[in-house]
Amino acid sequence: MKRLGVLGSTGSVGSQTLDVVRAYREDFELIGLLAKRASERLLLQAIELRPKYVACYEEPSREWLSRLPEGTDFLKGE
Repeated sequence: MKRLGVLGSTGSVGSQTLDVVRAYREDFELIGLLAKRASERLLLQAIELRPKYVACYEEPSREWLSRLPEGTDFLKGE
């Protein structure tokens, strides 16, 4: 099993990468998702794929954070 972090997961290349992860779930352990903004798309990816970490540059709302799946930690960076 390969461990994988996807930088820019909400963009076109990141979304295509996640399509591969979905098709071959038994081959990948998704460790993290990173995007510029705490968007609805990033949140839906986290809910579906349940990575260990989700990170973005902007500070999300408390409501957004409360919707992250249990076991997924949020990281903020610059």
